[in-house]
Amino acid sequence: HDLKIATGVVGLPLRHPVAMAQSFATLDVLSGGNLIIGVGEGSTQSDFDALGIPFQERRKMLVDGVVALRALLSGPGASHHGPFYSFDDITVAPASLQKPCPPIWLSGWGAPVGLRRVARLGDGWIASAWHSSPEEFQTALGVLNSALESRGRDPDDFPNAVNTMFMYVDADGDRARQVAVPIIERTTRTTFDGEGGHFLVGDYEECKTLLRRWMDAGAKQICVWPVTDAPRQIQMFGEYLLPGL
Repeated sequence: HDLKIATGVVGLPLRHPVAMAQSFATLDVLSGGNLIIGVGEGSTQSDFDALGIPFQERRKMLVDGVVALRALLSGPGASHHGPFYSFDDITVAPASLQKPCPPIWLSGWGAPVGLRRVARLGDGWIASAWHSSPEEFQTALGVLNSALESRGRDPDDFPNAVNTMFMYVDADGDRARQVAVPIIERTTRTTFDGEGGHFLVGDYEECKTLLRRWMDAGAKQICVWPVTDAPRQIQMFGEYLLPGL
């Protein structure tokens, strides 16, 4: 019952909050009240173009969508009238189990304006290992903590998670890189950076050192993405990386 289920980051401007509230509430019920919702503004313009949604309005749509989503998940007869979404007297059924509603975490890659938005609207912050080094994350966390304090919120009680950490671990670090690097470069369309702390790829000690680097920077949770052979990689993560951290 302590196991949480999290959505990762849902591009909220690409989906109507009424439809998402229905899905999130159902997931909260199915998980026994253990859902963590993650939302973001979206970053791929072609997704917006395909749906006829203005890419340049995505940040404003995210703000309006989060307010609407929280209202929908907080009780029956929800009404909301914002610049992008408007509805009256909507009841989501089944109702979510967590009260007043499941926690809504916001993503952000480190821009101060985005971090202030997280502090204003969010119940947690989702960072990206793909887009930040541990040192950049630590700097961004300082900005977020200042924004939280300015709103009377305790940074120690505010959760965070580092997402999109591609992973492949092996007893032989060179063998791990031989398998993982082509997959990562094809997926991210970038050149693999083995020094920036973005990817959990290498032998056991290399990977444990990187995890400690992120934890020392202030990461409270780390979400790993095995690039292949996920069941075996998760087993190895638990067997060889978690002990001693």
